[in-house]
Amino acid sequence: MFSLGRFAGRAAPSLRAALVTPMRPAAPAASLSLRAGLLAAEAPLLAAGRRAGLLGAMRPLARAPGGSPTTLLRRAMTTSAPAAPAEAAATGTGRWSALMGGVPRGSERRAAAYMFTVAGLTFSIIVIGGLTRLTESGLSITDWRPVTGTLPPRSDAEWDAEFAKYRASPEYRLQNHGMSMEDFKYIFWWEWGHRQVGRLIGLAWAAPLAWMAARGTVVLRDAGRMTPFGRQALAIGTLIGAQGLMGWLMVKSGLDERLVEEDRVARVSHLRLAAHLGLALVIYGVSLWNGLSLLPSTAAKNLYSAVRDPAVWGPLRSLKRNSHHLATLVGVTILSGALVAGLHAGRVYNEFPTMGPGRLAPADYLLPVEDEPNPVRRVLDSAPATQFHHRVLATTTLAAGCGLVLGVVLRRQWHLLAKPTRNAMLLLSGALAGQFTLGIATLLMHVPTPLASAHQAGAVVVMSAVLRLMHTLRSVSRKL
Repeated sequence: MFSLGRFAGRAAPSLRAALVTPMRPAAPAASLSLRAGLLAAEAPLLAAGRRAGLLGAMRPLARAPGGSPTTLLRRAMTTSAPAAPAEAAATGTGRWSALMGGVPRGSERRAAAYMFTVAGLTFSIIVIGGLTRLTESGLSITDWRPVTGTLPPRSDAEWDAEFAKYRASPEYRLQNHGMSMEDFKYIFWWEWGHRQVGRLIGLAWAAPLAWMAARGTVVLRDAGRMTPFGRQALAIGTLIGAQGLMGWLMVKSGLDERLVEEDRVARVSHLRLAAHLGLALVIYGVSLWNGLSLLPSTAAKNLYSAVRDPAVWGPLRSLKRNSHHLATLVGVTILSGALVAGLHAGRVYNEFPTMGPGRLAPADYLLPVEDEPNPVRRVLDSAPATQFHHRVLATTTLAAGCGLVLGVVLRRQWHLLAKPTRNAMLLLSGALAGQFTLGIATLLMHVPTPLASAHQAGAVVVMSAVLRLMHTLRSVSRKL
């Protein structure tokens, strides 16, 4: 790209060198004429070079070997300076891809496929984990062996030993007394499969990352520092480890005799269940976001970066801010759904929109004082209160999401949006409407497993849609 400052920095010293080169005495008139012309040409170039801060670069060029003035001028105009590091990064001409540091140019799709693989497996374990809960299988394996627990029982003796461990658990004594071996195997396989997918996610994170780093497809450390890709990969790996630990702490809460005695039922802590799901959603969201950022067709890094018109920037900035608020609301609603699942709150008040005759809020909102003196736990441990909160949050989320889309349409701002943003908004409104309908149907039909599982998967679809919307708007600047 032509730059007046760079041209001045190269051409002006050459002109000065030409001026001090002795001319042949045979043509004094031509010498004086050329000298006057070059002095006149050098003045604006020196001024441009001074403004560009390139006077220091002129001095060594002034001492360069000479030649005719025409040759020196042509050489100055045809020699291009190397691009500055910032410019190289912005145009993608440096070592790294313009999409993310630590990913060499040409490796973006492979790095994106890696992130999408982790996100896809995380989506699957969220669905499988929901089915494990719906089939009441989560407490069937009473110990945690991350390595040796990979293999299932392979003989009758091993099955008997595993069943004996389960018969000693609170769940068997209180809820499944007299269970047959076949029934135990059914719930065992669900929990075992759930844990295997968790191990697969850890392997899918570590093995491809090591392979790509060894081949130079990605670079985790450069010049003694973690690259942006390396930091993201390390964060995902840390979250995966924390998720496995939280999963065991959740199961352990259902095996704790003290907690079971307080609740008079063997089940995992609904608060730990929400934390377990929350970590899975963070892993999914971070992986999906990075995958979108690395795929050239969806990166949208500069989609709105050139916007400078306040009439366009204002609505875009407002939409970006509101999409972040909506994402927070979606996350809180999903976590409230986890509390509903943990307390089996979907099995009470199977009606909509009321909760009891003529009531929008349940009459038994709080637990009785004699059952729970702690006022906070009277709300947190109350199934009617938990379902009521989820209803309110779900309705608010639907209204906010559809209002976001309708607001853009009614204010006639739809044409201001790029096609990826419009598509994300349509996907979001459709996902919200479908998820709300699924939730009502699940409640009215007393939580059938297929519908309940679809409702949980739908929550992740809604989260994906709002993340995609946020991603298309990420280039909207904070200030004009």
